[in-house]
Amino acid sequence: MVNKTSIPVLAIDQRIDELREEFKRESLPVDFKSTIPSPDVIANLDARPFVQQLRKIEIGGQRIEYAIRDYYRASEQRSRWLRQELLPTEELDQYEQDLKEAWEPRFSTIVDGLPTPCSAKEKVTGGQKIFKWAEQEADFPLRTVKERFLTHGSFHILANRNTIGWHPDYKEAAVASEPTEEKQ
Repeated sequence: MVNKTSIPVLAIDQRIDELREEFKRESLPVDFKSTIPSPDVIANLDARPFVQQLRKIEIGGQRIEYAIRDYYRASEQRSRWLRQELLPTEELDQYEQDLKEAWEPRFSTIVDGLPTPCSAKEKVTGGQKIFKWAEQEADFPLRTVKERFLTHGSFHILANRNTIGWHPDYKEAAVASEPTEEKQ
């Protein structure tokens, strides 16, 4: 007779292997994958520069909500890793540099392809193209963490600092708003 409460040895070995992988030095725990920001947090983040940039390229409200969610999740996750000293600041800085360097040629290609003179609508369309790449194709893991929210949210963190942008004129808009700008 088989005891229904027993656990097969193979299942135990498999779980031990999974735990071993989770606790390797290069592994980072993912705590905010499913976190939904509260309405108050969403309202607060809605005024941030990264959201203003998305509105400038006429991104729809639902996609802005996704961006706010990803920004929040990535911000919270990255902050936790730093507080718990699981991720050195230098490594996070390098990750951000890698994201920026992946964005730069794509942004430049879009800007170079704009006609001269360029209409406001053509600039919006160009900005939408570069954002579409970041939103749908960009996939950059941090160590072993390959989570969509981390890549996309980190792009929004950089956009919030005006390190990168979507609209061809994002730098000019950043200079105009500098005195009241919040940094992430």
